[in-house]
Amino acid sequence: MAEGILKHNSNIELDCIELNSECKKVLKEKGFNVIWSNFLDFKPKYLYDRVIGAPNFKDNVDCEHVMKMYECVKPRGKIVSIMSPFWMTENSELQVKFREWLKDKSYTITILPDNSYVEDGNTVPTILINLEK
Repeated sequence: MAEGILKHNSNIELDCIELNSECKKVLKEKGFNVIWSNFLDFKPKYLYDRVIGAPNFKDNVDCEHVMKMYECVKPRGKIVSIMSPFWMTENSELQVKFREWLKDKSYTITILPDNSYVEDGNTVPTILINLEK
């Protein structure tokens, strides 16, 4: 994802927050600035103009990630994240909390085509959420 971002925006400063040590190593080898952290524990030194993510979907952690991304952007900042669509229709405590949290936010959702995302070797239904702070 980082390479694609720089391909279209070569003059930006990019921080990669990555918990997976293998992914971190690959990003470092490619010259990216990598912060090795669980994103949910990440404490930014400054607020970002944009935050782009592809969090894991297990246990609805993607909902938690998007709420954390919101904390990390400046006013009028933008967030783009791949997510599972299940928070829209299911009723776990976190899914309900996320829907409530979104109520006063400016956002759009795009349903992605089948096979857009693979997690643990399985294709997973996905959406793309765009939020503006």
